Amino acid sequence: MASPRPTPASTGRKSAYVARNRAAILKAAQHGLADIGPEVTVDQIAELAQMSVSTLYMHFQDKEELFATAIQGAFTDWESWKDEQLVGISDPLLRLIIPMRLYVRVASTHPLYANLIIRNHEMISRLLPKFSVEISKEVKSLVTSGKIVIDKPETRVLNLTAVLFAQLQQQLLNPKRKIAEADEAIAIALTMLGITENAAKKIMTAKLPI
Repeated sequence: MASPRPTPASTGRKSAYVARNRAAILKAAQHGLADIGPEVTVDQIAELAQMSVSTLYMHFQDKEELFATAIQGAFTDWESWKDEQLVGISDPLLRLIIPMRLYVRVASTHPLYANLIIRNHEMISRLLPKFSVEISKEVKSLVTSGKIVIDKPETRVLNLTAVLFAQLQQQLLNPKRKIAEADEAIAIALTMLGITENAAKKIMTAKLPI
């Protein structure tokens, strides 16, 4: 006798179960990478997720894929959170600069992701181009609208991204570094986008949505 076909409800429950397992594995991997670093083992992640190693390999081909997906998931989660903070903000300059200020504040807004960055510098650095792309979109929009006038915007954005990452590292690794110093550095770096230092400082005093 043929096995009965799964009903839509049972299929849906199975899909939800698989999704929950995958989410639990990724969260465990993020905690493992944040607490231990890239040296964390699959066995340790499985223990954190309270699952067998074989279950992990049902979702991910190998440790490298798991780690990359976990890091990417953290970045995507932060991006979604950042977008929520921008709801209701229409000023294009603020939409450009507020994410930069939120970026260097990750230690206070997302402690887990801050530890991910500290312990997994090489993997995190691979995501910098994605951050540059987001900034480039906003800059191109400002150039198109005539709000800023600059040449070689791609090069300027790359330089600005390097400043932001350096300031993030300072905030994460130097306990004596004040967040106001990061804001000051961002204000100076914004001059690379044709924004005057006085205008940048004024924008940097805008209240953050956090």
